[in-house]
Amino acid sequence: MARREEEVAITLKLVSHDDQTNLKVKMPKSVKMMKVKERVQAEFDIPAEEQIILFRGKYIAKRYMTQKEDAFQPLNMPDLEEIVNEAGEEGLQMTVIHKPFRLESFMKQEDVEEEDYDVKLRNSKASLLHRAVRRCEISVVQELLVKEAFTRVNARDRAGQTALHAACTAWQRESAKLILESEQFQAVYKKDLDGRTALHYVAYWGDLEVARLILAHPKIGRRHILMEDCYGHTPMALASDCGHDKLLEAMQEALASKGEDEEPLADEEPSRPSSPVAPRPEDEEEEKPPPEKRTNYDQTYSG
Repeated sequence: MARREEEVAITLKLVSHDDQTNLKVKMPKSVKMMKVKERVQAEFDIPAEEQIILFRGKYIAKRYMTQKEDAFQPLNMPDLEEIVNEAGEEGLQMTVIHKPFRLESFMKQEDVEEEDYDVKLRNSKASLLHRAVRRCEISVVQELLVKEAFTRVNARDRAGQTALHAACTAWQRESAKLILESEQFQAVYKKDLDGRTALHYVAYWGDLEVARLILAHPKIGRRHILMEDCYGHTPMALASDCGHDKLLEAMQEALASKGEDEEPLADEEPSRPSSPVAPRPEDEEEEKPPPEKRTNYDQTYSG
């Protein structure tokens, strides 16, 4: 007889306007994000794509090194099993927020004119897609990726980052997967101004699902897996240093399976997008800091 998988108790709190509904459910310890969302949909009748689920409690507060008793983290990474292993059931308080499709209201909130989908936001040069990713607006990300009038899917902000960079620096698995599964997105190999591709950030983050999607992309070759950023870090070295053994194995398998690289594309080198900010003379003369492990990988650009 197959051994039944261990279950854990989860408290789901639905927040809608002034109402709150608490529901205690039991789910397998190894449950993945989409299964949690399917359960929420069954219990609260909220479509998965319109849900935002947040872990909350002292455990998350500890992660963010804050004195607050409560803190929040979007349910993207880590998965439930990692939370259970580190925090026990004390970490299993979840808040469910219903965010219906809201591209129109999102644009108003960002002070963007109606139907101006290709706007460059303020001085950051970020697209609406960048901003939706960083605000954890999953439904807006979905709407933008299928809207013909939105053509800045591959755009970069003033830090040279694509929306995929934004998703990976913010540990937003859902957004990263949506972008990578979009046929319009082809900028998976682009470097930001620190010479980092999205794969560098995923290697530090440790998300195997997103890493496999990047590694399988036709524009990713052997050179991208072995590519050094401006501080001398390769994605493989980052995965190894951070203890992400399964991700490192996936990279090694990708190296073995990929043939010889084609000639590098002309736009593979890091370069600042249009409307650059002129560097100060003293900046040009400064030496770059010596290579250090994980340099700046915990910092998220907030354009």
